[in-house]
Amino acid sequence: MQKILTPLAIIIAGLFIAFSNLYVSGKLPFNLKSAAPKAPSASPTIGATQGQVPKEIPIGNSPFLGKSDAPVTVIEFSDFQCPFCAAVNGVKNEVYTKMVADYPSWEPIIPNLKKDYIDRGLVKLVYRDFSFLGEESDLAANAALCAADQSKYWQYHDKIFESQKGENQGALSQENLKGLAVQLSLDSDKFNKCVSEKTYLQEVKDSTSNARTYGVAGTPAFFVNGKAIPGGAVPYSVVKQAIEAESKK
Repeated sequence: MQKILTPLAIIIAGLFIAFSNLYVSGKLPFNLKSAAPKAPSASPTIGATQGQVPKEIPIGNSPFLGKSDAPVTVIEFSDFQCPFCAAVNGVKNEVYTKMVADYPSWEPIIPNLKKDYIDRGLVKLVYRDFSFLGEESDLAANAALCAADQSKYWQYHDKIFESQKGENQGALSQENLKGLAVQLSLDSDKFNKCVSEKTYLQEVKDSTSNARTYGVAGTPAFFVNGKAIPGGAVPYSVVKQAIEAESKK
């Protein structure tokens, strides 16, 4: 059986898991500017263990990047209000800055995944909603799926993460979400109707409920061919080694 992590990667991952355990269940307090817990944030932790028996995680109609028949599937469970999710997607927010400062080896997962694997047809990245941080998370997830109706899910996905300004503070209100669609030249009438009617809200809630059955307790949560990668916002190198191990099977 292939080993997923080298000893060095295990050490690095351990540091991140210990760090991220502060966020289990999603709303334990933590202030990025201090070691003392103060302000609420999202959780980059999943309650699964490395090397667990892979589970078949249904993809359904979930948005994905890459070839549909790529040999390795990476599933990301994410919340659009989670600053760690924005950071692993390459948004240079406060979390991103903190990670790089504290862990020089840290690199964001998604941009590197695209460059090294997705664009080469080797990995399919599937986005699944784990919308647990409040109303604006649900509104944003629904809006992203509305954008998918016009084939602009990923462009809209990026716009949402770039628009974060704290949890449930109005940055992802319906009005602002409609404004993001204008920036992407979406058909406003169709998009606004979908957003106002919350067409995909139940789908978002079902995805969130389903995620819990796979041990997801916070965001971001990554699975490589069904195997959990604990620690959430881990360095890209940890995910890369898991992909390499799966590719050799």
